[in-house]
Amino acid sequence: MEDLDVDEFQTSNSRQRAVYRHPHSSTDKKWSEELESLWQDKTREKNMVPKCLQTIFSSSAYPYHTALYLTENASDFYVGKSATLAYAVMKEFEKWRKIHHAKFSHQLDQDVKFRAFRVARRHHATMFDMIVGAFQLKYKGNECFLPYITPLLKKQKYKEAAQCVSKLGLQHCFDIKEILVPLLLQDKINLVENYVFRNRQQQEALMHLLDELCDRNADIDKLICEVNVRDAKRDKLRPKQIGKLAVRLMKLYQIPPEMCPNINNARSMGGLRYLMYKKYIEGTVDSNNWAELVKTAIGDNTWLQEQLIDQLVGYNDMSDAIKWARYYNLPSSALPSCVVDELANVPSSAPPVEDDDWEEDCYDDAKVQEACYHTLSLSEDRIVFVDTKKSFLECLDVVTKDGTVVGIDAEWKPSFGQVKAERMAVLQLAISDYVYILDMLTLGRCLTDDHWTALAIELFANAGVLKLGYGFEADLRMLVKTFPCMKEPMTDMTRVVDICRLQSKVDRASAKVSHYAALLEENDDTEEEVQITLTTNIKREQRGLSDLIRQCMGKPLNKNQQMSDWERRPLRRAQIMYAALDAYCLLEVYKVLLDRIHVGGLNVDPEPTMGIQNVGSKKSRQQKMQDKVAERSQDQRHGHKAEVRGPTVHQGPSITPAQLSVIVDSMLQGLGRQLRCCGVDVRILENHEDHDKAAEIAIKENRIVLTSGSPYEQLKGLVGPSRCMYVNTGTAQEQVVEVIEYFNVRVTRKDIFSRCQVCNGNQYIFLSQDQMRKLWSRKHQLLGRNFVFVSGPTAHKRSSTVIRAGFPQHDPSRTFTFDDIDMETVTISNAVPVQTETVPKPLLDKIETFFCCAMCGKVFWEGSHFMRVTQQFSHVLESSDDKSTIYSDARSNYLLESEGN
Repeated sequence: MEDLDVDEFQTSNSRQRAVYRHPHSSTDKKWSEELESLWQDKTREKNMVPKCLQTIFSSSAYPYHTALYLTENASDFYVGKSATLAYAVMKEFEKWRKIHHAKFSHQLDQDVKFRAFRVARRHHATMFDMIVGAFQLKYKGNECFLPYITPLLKKQKYKEAAQCVSKLGLQHCFDIKEILVPLLLQDKINLVENYVFRNRQQQEALMHLLDELCDRNADIDKLICEVNVRDAKRDKLRPKQIGKLAVRLMKLYQIPPEMCPNINNARSMGGLRYLMYKKYIEGTVDSNNWAELVKTAIGDNTWLQEQLIDQLVGYNDMSDAIKWARYYNLPSSALPSCVVDELANVPSSAPPVEDDDWEEDCYDDAKVQEACYHTLSLSEDRIVFVDTKKSFLECLDVVTKDGTVVGIDAEWKPSFGQVKAERMAVLQLAISDYVYILDMLTLGRCLTDDHWTALAIELFANAGVLKLGYGFEADLRMLVKTFPCMKEPMTDMTRVVDICRLQSKVDRASAKVSHYAALLEENDDTEEEVQITLTTNIKREQRGLSDLIRQCMGKPLNKNQQMSDWERRPLRRAQIMYAALDAYCLLEVYKVLLDRIHVGGLNVDPEPTMGIQNVGSKKSRQQKMQDKVAERSQDQRHGHKAEVRGPTVHQGPSITPAQLSVIVDSMLQGLGRQLRCCGVDVRILENHEDHDKAAEIAIKENRIVLTSGSPYEQLKGLVGPSRCMYVNTGTAQEQVVEVIEYFNVRVTRKDIFSRCQVCNGNQYIFLSQDQMRKLWSRKHQLLGRNFVFVSGPTAHKRSSTVIRAGFPQHDPSRTFTFDDIDMETVTISNAVPVQTETVPKPLLDKIETFFCCAMCGKVFWEGSHFMRVTQQFSHVLESSDDKSTIYSDARSNYLLESEGN
């Protein structure tokens, strides 16, 4: 701690001496020596020191002076830890003072307080709080301590100043830019939160500051210069990171969203982009749900309404752009020129959004639904909607009978980043012959805490009922968050099986058997009938439960209703059917997993214990990792260790990443992306593609299949054991090491990013800064405005101002250069658009060289991301003096070609 000179603040030397020497200082010295001797005696009883201190304080005529004298003269005063004599003195004095304060309060004058502050401030911050309480340093009018604090700010010791100010309650004496802003710029978030703790004015000032920083035109560098802060963490002050911090603090401090418009807009815009991605890229949300969610996310925010139109134009959906422009009645000045032109050509009598049939797709067709997706085997009259006290009690009576197996799932309205309290909207309880859908919104108004406590006790804590869930912790947290009265009885929860965890255990254990391949044969006929339909009609399926249903039942779940407004009443029929199936399918999957365990003779507990300690609170990443390690250790102790199988280990000289060609199935997409980063030729199976597709590609393109779990036996039978490798479950990084070592692959720095992370292409076109500027300007001329440009097979050309992007195939032996780019259309000669619109405009002046993938048109540039990825794969990189990279090699080749020309 820094030693401040008291002469700076007190001009009277005699007054200073009076502080340090009082009439009984000789007695204090004697007590100090006796106390020190007792403290050093290791044979003393545990409570001897506290008893001795209590006696000293009661015997002293000046206990406040005595406490400070004993503290300052303790031999370990400068240690600054709690296990010291100095700390023990102040701790016991604080206890003693609470009882005897009235008798000696007259001795607590300003001089004593100054001395106490110096003791806490200079040498022993660990007992700062105790001293503030014992010597009453926090009081109205304590601005006399400010001269001790301002020198710290001059020396930019913001941490020490913030601690003093917050503990003394002096925040009102300082401008936000004096302490709070420097702490934020130095990424000392814990100190920031402590500084504004229980201070509403400071909390609102902090949120106002964060909101200003979330503005699109905010200049962080200007703020750093204004405050003149050393060691500002510029890399920690990106809008996304600031936005996350702001949202967390808004929830913590219960700040209304209208007080932070920039934060609210940024979060809502993120939600809007996510909705666009789900509809136009993944295709996993139908038009009806999408329209409802857009209305909810945007509300009456005019700026977001305009952004919606821009997004729709960017996704080439001019028809919807026109509909929404009319729905919000936006003026022409707020619309893109292409939309204004189209509106002029469309009759004004066109139906508005709310009257339009947004769901003109094939998913309402029962025959197509049954052919493509797994459907509910129960009739609709077996689905019971529970929204009254009577029906709730009847439901509870049925599902809590001994021997019952209940599939449990829950739904709630997505928030899309908006700062508002979430609540459970629907709870589904499925048994063998009925599915009960509990309307939690209506029941929340007509039931009491006793009813919800009964649900927790009679269902979740009932040992006679087996409960099944998938990713169950999130559902349980939301249930307890919605009805806090359930938290305590839920701690007695028993016989709860998370199907996700059980599946993982079964997959690891089933590597030794091939029985599951026989179980799949039961669905062969059905799969053959819908093979073409599945490939053409199902877009991108959700991973997780949908993929597990596909493995077990032959067809995936249709997740189009998952992201919908679950708080609307009445629910649509499609929502009800989806909710019922989501719970009922857990019963079907559990039966299949039991068959695999029993028939295969697997050493797996069909009812693995689910941790309940964190019900109602979200686990940290560290806790999740600890749970995962403990689970694996337990499996290994019980012999649940998967057998590693695959082609013969590569013998002889090592190979380069480019010499290894693999295809990974949908369960190992993370591994595929990591291997592609290392330069391996990787094809990645999409979620909707069957394992047969992996075998077909492997045979056609001479690739090795990387898979895990039960599909290994099936794929091995299709491609042969020499073309199929079983990858152990674990993190993607662990799997990368396993594959690299297995095939003896030598990875160097120049292999990192040698393949495009989007399309797996391995040819880049070098673009100079001037060339990129020209391409960037021309593309924005074609787009008409700075719209979002999307590449991929789902884009539809509806306007001449928007260019469609796809991934056409080209001759891999051909070499592409800048001459292959058409400047008029900003496309490569193989009809691939150059995606210059993904390059932020400021980078055009900062980055000297760019690289464009010749296959998909994606533009890359060398930055900090390359170094981070290089460090990430340091465990597999070959040690070498050669520091060249894919970027430096491409740059060198370009210069050689330029010189040759």
